[in-house]
Amino acid sequence: MGLWGFRAFVWLCVSACWADGAVRKPLGVYVHFPVSDAIASYPGKAPSGPALHTYLQNFYAGLLADPAIAGIAFGAHWDQTQPLSGTAPSSFDWSYLDDVFAAASAAHKTVQLIMTPGVDAPAWLMAQLPSCDPLFKTGSAPANCGSVTFAGFPEQQRADTNVMPLPWNTVYQQAWTAFLISLNARYGSNPALVAVAIAGPICASDEMILPTTVNTTAPQPSGLAPDDMWAALIQHSFPTNASYQKSDQVFIDAWKQAIDAAESIFTDVTLFLGPDAGQDLPTYGLTSVTPHADNTLFALECSTAVKAQLVSCEAKTEILSYFVTVNGPNVKATQVGGMTASSQSTNGNIGVPGVKTLTSLIPAPAVPFVGGAEFDHPISQSDSMQQTGCPDGNSDCVGLTIEEAAYNVLTVFFNQTPAAAFYGGTVGTAPIQYLDVPLSDLQYAQATDCPAKPSPSLGNMSLQDLYTRANRDLLSMAGQMMPPLPASTCTKAAPAPAITLVANAEGEAQVIAPNTWVEIKGSNLAAPGDARVWQASDFSAGGLTMPTQLDGVSATVNGNAAYIYYISPTQVNILTPPDAISGSIPVRLSYGGQTSAAFTAKAQVLAPAFFVFGGGPYVAAIHANGTYIGPATLYPGSTTPAKPGETIAIYADGFGATNSPVRSGSVMQSGVLTPAPEVTIGGVAALVQFAGLVGPGEFQFNVVVPTGLGNGDQAITATYSGASTQAGTLLTVHN
Repeated sequence: MGLWGFRAFVWLCVSACWADGAVRKPLGVYVHFPVSDAIASYPGKAPSGPALHTYLQNFYAGLLADPAIAGIAFGAHWDQTQPLSGTAPSSFDWSYLDDVFAAASAAHKTVQLIMTPGVDAPAWLMAQLPSCDPLFKTGSAPANCGSVTFAGFPEQQRADTNVMPLPWNTVYQQAWTAFLISLNARYGSNPALVAVAIAGPICASDEMILPTTVNTTAPQPSGLAPDDMWAALIQHSFPTNASYQKSDQVFIDAWKQAIDAAESIFTDVTLFLGPDAGQDLPTYGLTSVTPHADNTLFALECSTAVKAQLVSCEAKTEILSYFVTVNGPNVKATQVGGMTASSQSTNGNIGVPGVKTLTSLIPAPAVPFVGGAEFDHPISQSDSMQQTGCPDGNSDCVGLTIEEAAYNVLTVFFNQTPAAAFYGGTVGTAPIQYLDVPLSDLQYAQATDCPAKPSPSLGNMSLQDLYTRANRDLLSMAGQMMPPLPASTCTKAAPAPAITLVANAEGEAQVIAPNTWVEIKGSNLAAPGDARVWQASDFSAGGLTMPTQLDGVSATVNGNAAYIYYISPTQVNILTPPDAISGSIPVRLSYGGQTSAAFTAKAQVLAPAFFVFGGGPYVAAIHANGTYIGPATLYPGSTTPAKPGETIAIYADGFGATNSPVRSGSVMQSGVLTPAPEVTIGGVAALVQFAGLVGPGEFQFNVVVPTGLGNGDQAITATYSGASTQAGTLLTVHN
C-alpha cells in the first residue's frame, strides 16, 4: 500500500519534580506497583518485621537507581495502613509507606501515592456500616445500611474483600477524609511526594470503575445484575430524590465530594483523577442521556462512546468538567490505566486522548493540567504481551517481541505530542507528563541488555533503551535541557538491512518501472524510530534535485541511485531512476554502513497504477477547482462526487516515457503521453483531454466523466500499451 496516498510536491539539570512555584508534579517514567507485589518479589518466603523493611528499602533503591526511572507510583490499601480506628499513632501502620519515601528521598526521586479505599476499607469501619444485602433477599434493609457485596468485579484479584461501602455513605466519606488528613500530616510536606490519587467512590482501584452489568457478568449473591443492584440501593437510600433514580448523579456527587475533600486537605502537590475510558459506571439499560449544562467535555470525549455507555461517559465527563473548575492550592491531573497498543488514539471515549484534551485546554488554566497513563498489563509476561502490545486488538501479532510490544504502547502514549515521531505517531502539540510502567517490565528491562532477537523495526534496541528514551522525551517536552541519550545497553552489532518486498507503491503490484514510485519493505531499513518523508532541506541544487539519501538511508535499482522519499525501519519509498530497466534486476538498500543482500525485482517498461486516497480504493482525483473527488464520507467536508460530463484530473504513475526526456534526479518533469491512455469509468470509455507528467513520477490525466453513469462508486481503469492500472479502484459519481 502506498504510504503517502495522493502526494502534493510542495518545495524545520534533570529533575523528576518540576514546579510552578513550590507545587510538586510528576514528570517522567514511574514504576507502578502495589506494596504487595514488592513483598512478593522476595525470593522465597518473605521475612517479617525489620528484616522485611530492610529488604523493601533495598529493593526500592535498586529500582530507583535506574536513570530511566523518575520515581515510584506506589499503591497501598487503607485497611492495611489504618488497621485500627481513631487517630492515635497506634491506629496506623505507616511502615510500608515510610520504606518507599525513605528510598525515594535517598535517591532524590519522587513518589505518586495511590491509596485505595472501597473494598480495601478497614474492618473497623465496615463494622459500623450495616449491610444492604438483605434488601435483595427480603426486600428490606436498615435505612442507614452502608455496604454491599459484589462478586467477580474488575480488579477483584487486588481486593482485600468483596464487600464495598456505598460510595455516598457519609460515615464512610468522613472516615476516609479523616484518614487523608492523617496521611497528609505525615507525608504532605515530604518533598518526595509529588502526587496523590483522588479516590473514595471506588471499588477495587483508584479509577472510576464500579461493578456494572457490562463489566461484572458473574452471578451476584443478590441474584440481580449489578446495575439493578445499584438502582435498588439508590432507591433505598434516597427514596424521595428523583434526580438520583436511574441515573449516575449520586456517583457524580460523591466524586465532587471526594475532589473537594482532597483539595481542602493537601497543599502544593498534584491531585489526579483516573477516569479510564467512558464505560464502567452503571447505565441501567439506558441508551441516551441529556448532558449536564456545565459539562464542557461530553461533546468531544463521548462522541464515539457506544449508546449503551453514554450515561457512564456523561457522568465521567461531568466529574472531569467539575474538576476543571475547582480552585485550590494543588496542581490537577488526570491519568488513565488500561493503556494498550490498540487503545483508541482519537478523542471520543476519554482514554489517553481525553488526558491530552485536559493538558491542552484553551484557554489554559492558571496552572495547566498534568497528564499521564499506565500500561494495562505487563508486556514482559507471555500471557499479557499480545493483549497489551499488539496494535490489532482482535488478533495476535505474529513474532511480536517484548520490545516491540512496549514500543507499540508508547506509540499511543506519545501520539499527538511533540515527541511522537520517534514512536511512529502523529506529531502534535499536546503535552503529557508522566508514564507508569509495570514492575515486572522494569525488572525485565534491568536484567536484559539485548532483546532475545532483533526486531524488524527496533533492531537491537532494548526495553531499557526505550524507557530511557521515553523519560528523556517527557522531560524534554516539559522544557528541561537534556544531555544526549546514552549508548544502548546492547553492544551487539546492528542487524543488516533486509529486503522482503519491492512493489509499486500505489498498486502494490510486484513489478517496477523507470521513474516510478516504489515501496521497499523489510527489516532494519532505517534507525529505530526514524520515520519521515523528504524535506526541503534534503534537496540539492537550490531545491531542484531530489535526495538520494535520507538520514544515511540510500537505495540502488540495477546499480543506479534511487531517490528517497520516505524512510522508516520497515518501509522505504523511492522514486526509481529514469534509466531503462527490464527483466530481473537487483534492488539494494544501505543504512548504517551495511548494505542489504540484493532483492531480485521484476522490471518492465510500464507499471501503471493510479494514486489512491489513504490506501484506496478511491483514485486520487480533483475537480477543476482543486477540491478532492470521492464519497462525502471519505474526507467529510472535503470530498464530493464527480458529475457526468465534468472534466476532472486523475493522478497515476508508471506510465513510462513521454515526449520529453526526464533528467535523472530533477524535480522538473513534464511531457505528454502519445497516444493518450484509454480510460474507462463504469465500463464506459472516457475522453482523455490530456495525459502527461506534472511532477516527479506523477502523471495527470484530464478526463471527461462519461454521461449516462448511475450514481455511486464506479470502477475505473487506465490502459496504455497493453498494460493496465491495478484492479479495484473506484471513482464516485453523482448526477
